[in-house]
Amino acid sequence: MKKLVLVFLVYGLWSMIYGLSFAETADQAYNSAHECYANLRGDAGAQKLREPWERCIRLFEMVRKKYARSPEGAEAQYSLGRLYEELAFNSKNLADWKRSVKEYGSFARAYSTNKLADDAYFRAACIEWEKLNDKNGAKKDLIKVIKYYKNGDKAGEAKKYLEAVDAGTPMNETDLKAAVVKVPPRKTENKAKSIIVVLDPGHGGNDTGAIGPDGVKEKDLTLPISQKIAAELKKQIEGVQVYLTRNEDKTLDLGERVRFADKKKADYFISVHANASKSGKERGIQTYYLNNASDEASERLASQENKYAGRKTSNLEKIIATMLQNEATDGSRALAGSVHKKIVSSLSKKYSDIEDDKVRSALFYVLVGVKCPSILVETSYISNPKEEKRLKTDAYQRIIAASVAGGLYDNIKNYKPKTL
Repeated sequence: MKKLVLVFLVYGLWSMIYGLSFAETADQAYNSAHECYANLRGDAGAQKLREPWERCIRLFEMVRKKYARSPEGAEAQYSLGRLYEELAFNSKNLADWKRSVKEYGSFARAYSTNKLADDAYFRAACIEWEKLNDKNGAKKDLIKVIKYYKNGDKAGEAKKYLEAVDAGTPMNETDLKAAVVKVPPRKTENKAKSIIVVLDPGHGGNDTGAIGPDGVKEKDLTLPISQKIAAELKKQIEGVQVYLTRNEDKTLDLGERVRFADKKKADYFISVHANASKSGKERGIQTYYLNNASDEASERLASQENKYAGRKTSNLEKIIATMLQNEATDGSRALAGSVHKKIVSSLSKKYSDIEDDKVRSALFYVLVGVKCPSILVETSYISNPKEEKRLKTDAYQRIIAASVAGGLYDNIKNYKPKTL
């Protein structure tokens, strides 16, 4: 009997040591679940079956339960909402839609300060309105986004969506082929410093910006495009912090935008605009970085954009004289090239007549004084009837947004500052 007890004690001790030696960390457990999900996303056939979804769900549930107080536990909880939403999209099962709302709600309540909390409430509201016909539930969740996350990237979308719900307008955010839904990225054990990106939706409030032939105002395009860029950045770059100079239709002078970026200690600054010309025939994508205007057209555009800054271009030249020598200029040039290439390439895959209007340099006041790589993206010509029509569409905006985020990601990965 004593020998038997001794055997069990030895076996138990060995098992405990073995288990400790090979125990998964939170990162490893989350990555196992994420790998299951990534493989499922890449297998259209498996997506039509229930069991593969449930297998991945079980893995995320284990991470949530075991590491509830860790960042991985939080992201696993959010991922459960996402998985049930995708499962419901494929299964058309009402119970799966309800479970998705439940998981998103659990995440938002348990991790209310998490950067994805507003996304969780927004996704729950979309499902409640579009799939469950729950108007009151949708309104409650949208109001939470607007009230408690007014500086987040979903506040503007939530306001517009709430207006649609109040008006009884059908929406299509739960069509996952069109919607942009954040998915927490695969974790890395050695976390780098968070990257801070400030997005600047051009114009706003009393400053309409350019107006297209069909009456579309530039200010009404730059905000939703910037919000979509923010969503894509959080999706593509782990740990990124994104801030918008404005989240609503309000007037901001260019100095306020610069000071905002400086206050946030931005690593990157991207100002979003739509181009315009008198003829209405010009088209294409242009991306600018700060420099003395390199040609007459750039100088003319810079003067047009600078007029709301309260300064003349000639005065700016004194301010910028020394700035052009610093590292930010080289970084801005590299960032402009990376983002521009991505936008033109991505749009050209869907549209046959995309004009590459090149990377250029100009003296934009909104880029002066920003102490980091800074660019201004002219997304297309609002003055061109065809491009104005495209700029209004959700699909066109999403391609631009994904491209800007992808271009920044490529720049972060590949750009190496010059050394002495």
